[in-house]
Amino acid sequence: MTRILIVKLSSLGDVVHAMPAVHDILACVPGAHIDWVVERAFAPLVARCQGVKRVIPCELRRWSKAMLSPKTRLEWAAFKADLQAQPYDVVLDLQGLTSGARPAILGHRPAPVQVSYLGLPGTSALPGVDWMLADRFVMPPELLPYCTEKPIYLPHCFQVSDRQREVGLRPTRASQQLPHDAFVYCSFNNNHKFTAEMFTAWMRVLQAVPGSVLWLLADNDTARENLLRQADAHAVARQRLVFAPRAAPPDYLARFQLADLMLDTFPFNAGTTASDALWMGTPILTRAGRTYISRMAGSLLHAVGLPDLVTDSLAAYEKLAVDIGRHPQRAASYRRYLAEHGRSSPLFDLPQIVRDIEHEFERLALAARG
Repeated sequence: MTRILIVKLSSLGDVVHAMPAVHDILACVPGAHIDWVVERAFAPLVARCQGVKRVIPCELRRWSKAMLSPKTRLEWAAFKADLQAQPYDVVLDLQGLTSGARPAILGHRPAPVQVSYLGLPGTSALPGVDWMLADRFVMPPELLPYCTEKPIYLPHCFQVSDRQREVGLRPTRASQQLPHDAFVYCSFNNNHKFTAEMFTAWMRVLQAVPGSVLWLLADNDTARENLLRQADAHAVARQRLVFAPRAAPPDYLARFQLADLMLDTFPFNAGTTASDALWMGTPILTRAGRTYISRMAGSLLHAVGLPDLVTDSLAAYEKLAVDIGRHPQRAASYRRYLAEHGRSSPLFDLPQIVRDIEHEFERLALAARG
């Protein structure tokens, strides 16, 4: 039996966001012993997850603020001893060097095999992280010299996808302030992923496709006004930028059905948002770069069977966006393909992805045991 320790120390929102896909992973791993390390406040939530044997609550947020206290040092020592007393085979770190990270846990090596996944889509340079779950698109051979982790290559795609997503009723374009007969580009990535280079390219695309609109997420009023000012600077009428407010997950997913083509960001690709779009049958145009995070959407598109929507330069990206916008039947064709084949593609074959992960974990655990 493989003993796995999962580390996820973050805000409640991040923990909740990670749970559906991880829940599906655990439900599909027969016989594995799964423990979690989480902040004490989130322990009851994680304990309800199928397949979890033990939840190890901790007080790392408080400890990090008072490490000079003798009591705190004793608590931290007891926590480390508790982890090291367990014969774990694999640590799966879902945090990486992101907000709330506590890399010292990995530095004390609770397991001989320590793997990074999902939380940080790139190399961490942490001495306690040996491996990273990936595929050959997101971590091609030319990227490996710049990574401290070794890749665990999954056959199709690095990403696990929640197959239990609740979808709301399909809205109308009128209800979302979208023109009825226009070509609708969308980008529901967080606004902080927008770069001046890519946004300028989007403005040129709108100029080249008469009547088209760009549907964006309204993160906040400041971001919204800044984007509108950029549209002004490129002589694009403000009404051609349509902003969608935040919505409950089912309603957010339902929106994708109204868009013709999703425009991906660069160099910070869509991850979960790309999966959401493809699950809902909306094609994505992406630009792949030289880093893990700039190749994520390309990996998903290869796995779903639409590699022709992956470009490798700004010029190619912009040209294809214009071509599809001027020939909406192409977008309709991609939609038909996704409706007929998308959810049965390797991208959404979660049981197979889990078997692949389980196989790799068992292989590495047995090798570590000698």
